[in-house]
Amino acid sequence: MAHKITARMMLIWLILLASLPLRAEPVPSRIISLDYCADAYLLALAAPEDILALSPDARAPYAWGRDRMAGIPQHRGEAEEILALRLIW
Repeated sequence: MAHKITARMMLIWLILLASLPLRAEPVPSRIISLDYCADAYLLALAAPEDILALSPDARAPYAWGRDRMAGIPQHRGEAEEILALRLIW
């Protein structure tokens, strides 16, 4: 009896494994910055197309990289807006 259960379990596992996709779908890698320090890192290290939005302080006089943020949107720093941005990528 135990042998039959093991064979059934093996068959179930094989069916489950065969039904899995061979390659996982790529996960989008868009980044949202939350403060001007993270803005500086993103502007220095990430490609502009990988940046979804910069912090509200990205254009402040003390922020590094203001000249590099052309075409990259800013968020207002509200949690609801950041969650909504996360849903569109």
